[in-house]
Amino acid sequence: MKKKMFRMIKVFLVFLITIIISGCGNRIEIANELNENDSIYSSTDKVIEGINGSLVCSDFRKEYYIITELDDHYFLNIYNSQNEKIEIHELMIDDNMIVRSICVGDEIFVVLSDEKENHYIARYSRSGNEEKAISIDDVSEDGFNRLIADNSGNVYFSNSKKIIEYDSDLNELGVIEERDDRILNAALSSSGDLVAIVEKVNSSGLFFYTDYYIGTVDSKLFKVKDKKKIEGEIAHGKILIDSDNLSCCIRMEDGIYTLEDNSIIKKLDYSYSLLTMDDTERFISLNDDVFSVIISNDDNCVIRTYTKGNLEDIANKEIITFGCFGKTENIEEVVVDFNRNNHKYFVKIIDYGSDQDGAKKFNLDIANGTGPDIFDVGGYQSIDKLIQKGLCENLNPYFEQDEEIDKADLIDEYVKATEYDGKTYMISDSFMLSTLVTRKNDYLTEYNCNYDELNEYINNSGSGTRLLYCDLPKIDLFALYVEGAIKYYIDYEKGESHFNTTEFKKLMKLCNDQGVSEEGFEIPLMSDIEIINAYRNGEALFLPDPSPNNMKQIEKMFGDDICICGYPDMGSFFRPINEICMNSKSDKKYEAWIFLRTILSTEYQAGLVAYNGEIIPTRKDAYEALKKRLSSKEDYVDEFGNEIKALDEPIDDKYLDKYDEMIYHTDKYIDLNLDLEKVMFEEAASYFTGEHELDVSVELMDNRVNTYLKEHK
Repeated sequence: MKKKMFRMIKVFLVFLITIIISGCGNRIEIANELNENDSIYSSTDKVIEGINGSLVCSDFRKEYYIITELDDHYFLNIYNSQNEKIEIHELMIDDNMIVRSICVGDEIFVVLSDEKENHYIARYSRSGNEEKAISIDDVSEDGFNRLIADNSGNVYFSNSKKIIEYDSDLNELGVIEERDDRILNAALSSSGDLVAIVEKVNSSGLFFYTDYYIGTVDSKLFKVKDKKKIEGEIAHGKILIDSDNLSCCIRMEDGIYTLEDNSIIKKLDYSYSLLTMDDTERFISLNDDVFSVIISNDDNCVIRTYTKGNLEDIANKEIITFGCFGKTENIEEVVVDFNRNNHKYFVKIIDYGSDQDGAKKFNLDIANGTGPDIFDVGGYQSIDKLIQKGLCENLNPYFEQDEEIDKADLIDEYVKATEYDGKTYMISDSFMLSTLVTRKNDYLTEYNCNYDELNEYINNSGSGTRLLYCDLPKIDLFALYVEGAIKYYIDYEKGESHFNTTEFKKLMKLCNDQGVSEEGFEIPLMSDIEIINAYRNGEALFLPDPSPNNMKQIEKMFGDDICICGYPDMGSFFRPINEICMNSKSDKKYEAWIFLRTILSTEYQAGLVAYNGEIIPTRKDAYEALKKRLSSKEDYVDEFGNEIKALDEPIDDKYLDKYDEMIYHTDKYIDLNLDLEKVMFEEAASYFTGEHELDVSVELMDNRVNTYLKEHK
């Protein structure tokens, strides 16, 4: 799961606003003109006869090199797709070794690790015999990206800080380092050059933003040179695809692009090609118009080959447009699955998040009646604001007329919290709970504490205590506390804000008193034991956002029973994983509902159970199935027909009951508005930095937000 859509940090949540700031210097632009027909690919599958075992990894260099595992033995399968001949050799690997990846040049190289997490690069012959191995433990601590073999016999190990070049005998030739930035990926281009994607994190005042550059690896100068900034959102994981005759293949969020001069041209569109971004993680570029990937399918190894298709199949379907601000993985998957299996309708994703002026374009499209049929605003717009402007369709009649899906099928508290005047305008496939947890105490009212109780609890916890496991900048504490509360200080209908209240000033003062200066701040490096001890010893007071699968661990961290206190004067919030609405101006409302109901269907929601409580399905039956999965001590087949394997450490019922209580006591949901948050953060910072007194800062915040609301009413 994206890995993806959840803003989760190991123990605490820091809400960061990401803004796009244009860079200077060399840039690579996304070409504006796109012939959609040229970016559609369709697939064919070919089973490779004779390969046994489960797929581990693969590479392509004139032939397919596939490593499989069978009965704790590894096998090297070399398949020639031209004459369909296959060689199979057992790899001579110690029993305690695990194969991580393979790359092929003039030689065959494999990355191995043992049970103690020691890592090695080994060279093998075609017959599977190990010829040489070296340890890479001194560099593997910075993460492992991949191993790459070039056409001259050299091999490159790439991690987040270094690219290390070895000759074919695995003698080190040189190290290319990026001391201040991250090397996300490296790959061979058609010219034989090694290219790399470099990530640079910048800050501007309160905000952080990330730029991505592509450059050529110069092993003589030991650096990535001729870096050019990439405009647009790149994929996660493997970004660059090794290429035989394309200049360079780059996985972006919406498709695969090639680098041509100073532009990147879309070669393959995920949505039209019925692919998710994750489907292309192991893609190999065979030639200008062909990609392939090795997959496991019904205990067979399959070569799935993608070649250029056409719009013919799509043209015969009715198009339903789905607007979003960045695609979440689970929604991308359900769209692709819907398009694969529906012969009448096709959902086309319009990603406003990939456009620097996407929010403005979305507003214009919606206001002009040319907006998408359905949309997920993802925090860039307030749902309440859109509802009050009459831009979201009331979904109650659609539920009432649907013979299979009813609002009564959904978790009652979630439905009530997300309704507006008793009507449902927004649906989500799943949610998380946003709240604060501490040890059982005599000061805080469970599920609904207030600021006076909170201050008393802090003051009586002793000197040197802190709110979270480490001190945080004042502005980050403010972000944590205010994220869910914004909509409850705003009246979009009247165009008024209400920050100038005693409760809000208490929040500001709490963050000022308990936070630290942002200047020079770095999150301290602490081991798990140090973090646990900070909570157990009472030095750290709160943990945010528990889930069903970590309640027991949280209790162990505190060494005591826990109290779900919620956020002061606000309680707990539902955090929808997606916020999907139907456009009230759409002329395809019936068709839009056909897709929306898919997200709430038993079949789809049953699949969310596999996330083991990281997210909570919105259907009651799926939530009950999730709790059974988490608590079961034996394997079983659930009511949806899924084979469920018992967890190594099943969850006790008392923790699941506690989570039920949390849901029962939650009556609000988080409705974000990034434009307003930006204003709030700027004025809050003026108080935290000492520029303004508290009353002045709050008054300025109220005035600026009121001005914004009137301008956008």
